[in-house]
Formats: sequence, C-alpha cells, structure tokens
Amino acid sequence: MTRAKGLPSGSGRRGDREAAVFGAACIALLVLLVLVFHFGQAAARARSEDAPRLTMAVDGRRTEIIAAGALLGIAHPPAQAHVVLQQRTGRRGARHWRVRVETRLHYGGARYRYRLHWRHPPPHRRLALRVGLMDGDRLLASSALRFVRSGDPGTVFYSGEGDAGAPYAIGARLTLTASPRGYDGVWTAPGYCNTSNAASFPSVIDGEPIAALAGYSLGRLGPIYFLKQAPSRASEISYILMFDPGNSGDLSGCDSEPKIGAWNLLAGWLAQRSANKLVIMSGPLTSSEGHGAIRAYYLRNVSAAALQSQVLVCDTSVSHDDFMKVYGWMIGGEVPSSCPIGSTVYHVPKGSTPGPAPAPSPTTLPPGQFHVMNADGGVYWRSAPDWNTPVAITGNGFYLGTVIKVSCYQAGAANVPGTPNGMWERASWVSGAGSGSGWINEHFIDDGATLNQPSPGAPPCTSSPPPPPPQTWTEQETPNHPVNTFTNYHNASGMGSPIAAGQWVEVSCRVYDPTIASVNPDGYWYRIASSPWNNAYYSPANTFMNGDPYGGPYTHNTDFSVPVC
Repeated sequence: MTRAKGLPSGSGRRGDREAAVFGAACIALLVLLVLVFHFGQAAARARSEDAPRLTMAVDGRRTEIIAAGALLGIAHPPAQAHVVLQQRTGRRGARHWRVRVETRLHYGGARYRYRLHWRHPPPHRRLALRVGLMDGDRLLASSALRFVRSGDPGTVFYSGEGDAGAPYAIGARLTLTASPRGYDGVWTAPGYCNTSNAASFPSVIDGEPIAALAGYSLGRLGPIYFLKQAPSRASEISYILMFDPGNSGDLSGCDSEPKIGAWNLLAGWLAQRSANKLVIMSGPLTSSEGHGAIRAYYLRNVSAAALQSQVLVCDTSVSHDDFMKVYGWMIGGEVPSSCPIGSTVYHVPKGSTPGPAPAPSPTTLPPGQFHVMNADGGVYWRSAPDWNTPVAITGNGFYLGTVIKVSCYQAGAANVPGTPNGMWERASWVSGAGSGSGWINEHFIDDGATLNQPSPGAPPCTSSPPPPPPQTWTEQETPNHPVNTFTNYHNASGMGSPIAAGQWVEVSCRVYDPTIASVNPDGYWYRIASSPWNNAYYSPANTFMNGDPYGGPYTHNTDFSVPVC
C-alpha cells in the first residue's frame, strides 16, 4: 500500500480522537459556564434576600426630630454595628450625607430596633433623611429616604380595639387607645357613640400645634368623633389619615349613625379649606364590596372636586392585622401627594356612592330592649355568667350599637377585663350587627344601671346553675430569685408585692408588650390571679419555670397554654 508523503501511518485515526476530545472539552466547558452562571444568579438572589435593611418612621417635632424603626433581613448584626441618622445636603451641585446623631441597636420584640433623637435641627426646613447601619466606616444598609420638617404640626393617633396599632405609631405626638393601656389617654367613652373623649387634648402640646389625626381600624372613629365633639377646632386639622377602616359590617355601628353623620362631618371639613387632605390606606377588608363602606359612610357627600384633589385612597394587599407594621411609618410624616410604594391609587367614582345606606336614627326601644355599648370590635355570647365561657362562633355575638332583648339576670363571675361588674343577663339579638343569644355582662348594656345592678325591669333567672370558677393556670417562679409585679406592663410602673423565688401562683392569661427589653425574646407578661395580686398585677413570663425542670435545660420563656387576655 502506498502512503501519502508526509502522512504517517495511523494519523487519521489519531486526528479523529483529538477532534472527539476537543469536542468533549468544549461541551464540558459550556456546562461549567452554565453552572457558574446559575449558581452566581442564585447566590445573588440569596444575597439580595438576606441583605440587611432598615425600616424608618420619622416625626418632626418643635425642637427635635425622632426617627425609629427596626433592622430586617439579618439575624445578628456585627458586634460594633450602630445606626446613624443622615441628612442629605448639597453643596456646589454635589450631594453628601451628613451624620446628625447615632445610637446602638437594642433587641426587642424578636428583632433589633433603634430610636434616634436629633435635638434642635434647623427650624422650618424640609429635610431629606435616612438611617444607615454602620460597621465602623462601612455602610451595611440604609432605609428609604424620608422628608420631614422640624416644627411640623403634631399628629394624634387613635388606636383600634384595646391598643391595636399603638406600638407602631412611633411618629405620633399623642397616642390615645380604645381601652386603658398605659399610653397617653383613652378616646372612647361609656355610652352609645359617645364622642366626649375624642378631643380631650389641647390644641398645642409643648409648643407643637396638633394639625393631623390618624386612626387604625376602630380608631377610624377617632377623627370623626373629634370633628363632632369639637367643631370649633376643625379648622386646626389639615390632615386626616385612616388605616384600613373596614367593610360594611365593621362600619355598620356609629359610622352609620345619623346623629354622628360621618359623611357630613368629613365633607364639611374638606370644604373648609382646599389644603385639607383625607388619606385612606385600604387593605382587602376596606376595598371589598367595591369600597362600598367608605363610599357610603365617609365619601357620599364629598364634592367631585374634593374627591379629585383632596381625597387619596390607596389600595394594598397587606392584611388588616399587619397593616400598622407595614404603614405605621406614615404617622408624623409629610402629607402624601401620591400613594406609597407597594400600593395603588383607587379613583373614587364621582356622583352617587353605592353601598349600605346610613342606619335610621335610634328610636325609643320597647321595654326590655337596650343598645350595646363598650363592645368595639364585637363580643361573643357566653354560655354561662362567666367571661371564660365564650361561644366562639363567627357572627354569634353583639357589637357596639346592637339592640338586644334581656330576659333575666343573675350574679356571676366578676372577671370581664376592665370592669369589676359581676352582674350577668340572659339576652338575645334583636337588630344591628351580630346574631344569636346567650349571657352578656352588664358592662356591655347601655341601660343606665349602676355597678352590679341589673337592667331596669329584668327579672332574676331561676334555673341556671352557679357559675363555674374562673379558669387559671399554675406557674412557678424561678427558684433563683424573686420577681416584681406591676399594674402597668407597658412601662413597668405601679409596682406591687414581689413573687417570691420558687413560689407557685395562679395566672389567668398573658399579654404581649416587648417594650421592656428584659421580657424578650417572647415579650409576654402573665396576669397574676392569686392573692394579693387579684388580676390587677402583671409579671414577666420569662422569669417563670414554664414547665422547665430545675437545673435546666431552660427552653421555655413562655407557657403558651396560658391564653391571651
């Protein structure tokens, strides 16, 4: 066989093998590049999701600016990390961040938090501010930019049921709650649609004029009650902010009462001055029924011009219970000209407003029938004359303004939170929100009766067994040290007798307030039922054994079988 010149025997097969090896190497390199790109993208997403970030609420007061918030996205910041309040300044066309004040993070409520006070900022200037998380000179995270003025008018915040939303109203100059909770006061008052407490604060507090009102959930009534109670002061208010007021079921009480006339109060206030602004942050609850409740009860008499220029309704998917956690930063801030990021504007249709019609004015009720009071948010019927026997079925209960018919009365357990009243009555639903029948405490019946007295004309019940004793849970204080008790768990004031080391006591329920750092990480307090505390004093849950053995391991800061108060 003749060989080609310069081509050794077998070189064709060797070339084929080299080509195959080269092709395989190219494929392997391509796969490697794809994997590197994929894992790089995944790592970038993980870094983004785990990146630390800061929330920020800011309030411009007469002689200081207060900024507060929390650190998110990181379990434990560096040991030397600190938070700074920075002002954006500009010189010769360049922008700079100037540190105004700094502080350390503190742990509370299952996260790291901060609170900054900038004393004597430049007066009456619009300031661009942010907070930054620093590790030495390195910026690890920063908040969104916020604008505020020192000397801005102050805000009064009205909480939902109990003190719902109050812990997140950091920018409020005054916080009023629906029930006594140790804040700045109570905005509700006994009686049906009683507005007398809603304006019980001065026009100027420590030199700072009050010009904004904000309310969450039931607290939506706070600004309306203010306008009703103090019409001569309506001109002092230029901004009303409502957080997720509710649907037609929620607004079927005093919101719909002609004697209050919320639709006339808001329309009249907006007409006073074109600069007045009503902002309603609307969650799924409020936006249901085509926003029918707020359109019927709040906006029905507002002019088309005011709807376009003075009313801003912002829809968001945030749940009702989480609303203040997400949007509480708006309290004390600038009046928004557009909806915050994460929400979309709802254009209120002009003309007639659909939805439930306002309720008729209350008339004289037949004998034995009464309105319900002190039932903000609704109360379940009880199966016995005892607060600890709720018949927890959706809709089975009564609300503020519900009409009930009383059949008989009986003395029972005096254990309704917020009242020593031990008088109970059998009653049934007649009209208004709610349904069903059962036992109701006299505290909720608007009949003019004095403490521990029945409704006028009600006969005694004869067939009911005696009420069961209130249920309690037995807990032991740690044997290592005693613990103090307090009437006010918000700020650990009103000290009572201490619980001795190792002492067993009965507790009736637990409440959540992480304000005091030492009660964390869980943030719960027990209400002590045993004498001499008698359900009037609270003690930190994490000082009790909570079922843990002597000598450890100590794994339970709270006994979660104890119900929430």
